[in-house]
Amino acid sequence: MSDDLWLSAAECNQLSPDADYGSTIDNLEALYATSIELKCWKPESVSMGRIDPGQLLDDPDDVDGDAKVESIRESVRTGAPVPPCDHRSPFG
Repeated sequence: MSDDLWLSAAECNQLSPDADYGSTIDNLEALYATSIELKCWKPESVSMGRIDPGQLLDDPDDVDGDAKVESIRESVRTGAPVPPCDHRSPFG
């Protein structure tokens, strides 16, 4: 992909389906008053070290998010593999 390629949320979801697409779109519309067609997303790989831990859990009322984060933490602590996204799982 070109370094200057910007995509809409809908296009990103076609390239890499997002298990939380509905809430992503809700936030895009409610918090930023924009549409899913706005080309404001840039696909790129980011190393784990560049991710601000605050970005991983930024909603204190997000019970599902808390459970997802704790599940990942437990997998890392025990050395268990972190499973891929499974839409049948309660952790999406």
